[in-house]
Amino acid sequence: MLWRFVFVFFFILGAIDPSWAIEPEKSLEERLTDLELQSLSHRIQTNLEMNVLGGYFQNEHHRNQDATVRNVHFKNNIRLKFKGDLNPSFRTYVSFQVNYLFNDDLQTSENITDERTTSVFGSRPYLRTGYFDWNLLGDNLIFSAGRLPTVYGPPEHLRMGRDRQGTYPSMGYNVPLDGLALTYCLVPLLHNWGAHFTGRTVYMPGSIANRQDPHEAAPLSERDPRSFSDGHEGFTQMFEYEVARPTSYFDRFLAIWQLSYLRLGAFKERKGVSKGVNYSVYLDGGTLARMYNTAFHLELHRIFKTRFDFYGSYMHSWTKPSGTMMTSYPDFTGLPDEEYGQFISDGDTQGNRYLLGTRFHFKKSHLGLEYWASSRYPIPNDLYSDDLVALGQFFGKIGHIYYNYEFFKNQMRLKLGYFYIHEEKDFSDGFVNNSRQRIQSVYTGISFEI
Repeated sequence: MLWRFVFVFFFILGAIDPSWAIEPEKSLEERLTDLELQSLSHRIQTNLEMNVLGGYFQNEHHRNQDATVRNVHFKNNIRLKFKGDLNPSFRTYVSFQVNYLFNDDLQTSENITDERTTSVFGSRPYLRTGYFDWNLLGDNLIFSAGRLPTVYGPPEHLRMGRDRQGTYPSMGYNVPLDGLALTYCLVPLLHNWGAHFTGRTVYMPGSIANRQDPHEAAPLSERDPRSFSDGHEGFTQMFEYEVARPTSYFDRFLAIWQLSYLRLGAFKERKGVSKGVNYSVYLDGGTLARMYNTAFHLELHRIFKTRFDFYGSYMHSWTKPSGTMMTSYPDFTGLPDEEYGQFISDGDTQGNRYLLGTRFHFKKSHLGLEYWASSRYPIPNDLYSDDLVALGQFFGKIGHIYYNYEFFKNQMRLKLGYFYIHEEKDFSDGFVNNSRQRIQSVYTGISFEI
């Protein structure tokens, strides 16, 4: 026992003050390793972001019932970012993120999946971005591949009081997507006037297969093992015009137009048990739906040399469902399969979503107002936010007021806010249904970057 105590004593002493011990001279291999680590630390930059929020919620007509739910939630968003330079023309960007509600799995553990349309994954980290930029002709032509910065795009950074996080406007899509992108400068001469006119073309392939053996496709259902999904495929064309040099009209101007197409392949057969009865849900065709949307985003900072900013976004979408979701009951062999419905709604649909916002700047803070509205059946594509909830996922009208105060050289922010949601429709299990929920929240939070 004594020798264990002596060992622990000197181990702790060495950890607190290692100067008492004589450090042996490092070998040549150790010195080379230290030099490699120092060189690597200069080539890879690391950044940590953390955003903790807490808020009081009141939900009237909860799930369209005559009930009101009141509760308090806290949410933690942690983001670890890496940037590496292989050489001046080749850069990599990787970020991992954790989003979870405080102690949400303390009593009941949730089944964590890789479903990207769920923005709060729990306390398990997930890959947010992971791509490279290869400058083929300087800044005039850039090729990118990997998980692109398709989340937290404009205007998410404005309401959070941060620099721009994502490349593509959140109204176009706000969900992690993998793809191949080509960015090109359209009018290089504009750089002399502090302006940039940029185009981006994105191709997003995807398939539904066995992850370990991708050559093996996943059948639509056990009843029809010879029918397979068509897979996913998407295209995006985007144009961005930015004036970063202050003028008499504004300090900064940004306009983005984006056109996107996405084909969603059939999902894998889903099985479950309801009231002791086994069931499965599958698609009767290889394609779930084809979706088209066009999005426009505009920012004007310090309009006419005042303290006001203005920003707005608009999205119009078209959805053309292909297959029909079916429900089967394997325990009842004589029972025919039931039609469950089509994606979003039976038949082709269209929809719009709007956002208007303004900010007023104080010396170290700003006050913001936002108004959201939607009509008909816009696609539910604005799903990620560092706020307690992603306001872009709701169908209806929303009012939002927020206040951000910055300190510690703008590396830390304190946020206060209130929003009211008049929900008219609800997207759940692939369908849009009427809703009469009235949700409001008062919240506060603190965020910082290191």
